[in-house]
Amino acid sequence: MNPATKQIEINQPGAHLRLVSDRAGNAAPGITLAGVSKTYRSRDGDVPSLRPLDFHINEGEFFVVVGPSGCGKSTLLKMISGLVHDPKIMLMDEPFGALDAMTREKMNVELMRIQRETGKTVLLITHSIPEAVFLADRVLVMTERPGAIAAIYDVPLPRPRSLDAMADPAFTELVQRIRKHFFTQSALD
Repeated sequence: MNPATKQIEINQPGAHLRLVSDRAGNAAPGITLAGVSKTYRSRDGDVPSLRPLDFHINEGEFFVVVGPSGCGKSTLLKMISGLVHDPKIMLMDEPFGALDAMTREKMNVELMRIQRETGKTVLLITHSIPEAVFLADRVLVMTERPGAIAAIYDVPLPRPRSLDAMADPAFTELVQRIRKHFFTQSALD
């Protein structure tokens, strides 16, 4: 193993997470997550929250996770945040969810500026499909509980992005493609 590689593994009742940061073998620099899973115990028995998930976040990438409520997005972020102590990584859980649409768009543009200027890796959780596509280099789509990876999409929009990117046919097509995972026909989030 590369001496610069850190491997951290957690095996607790109901939770499993293996974090391999930096380079693992021939992997690109960043964070590789393997076997991330979580099961909660209740009076009625075990409730699986996350199926084993395996994915890689590239160094400097804007990586967004989108999925329905209760699929384990926030659980995933909390598990990772307990292990990642690297100021080059920003972990964000619905940071703009309570804002009005216009302020949210301004904050999205500002967040992209900060990420571009600092080169930080960003892992952001959201319920908003358009926000995910607008911000991300890649979007991980989760299934309903227990959360699993339905798909990971590359976002083919050039950077830097302005709000005009939302009018690009590639933006609209990807938003619709992701929305089909949730069987919604709504034009709005």
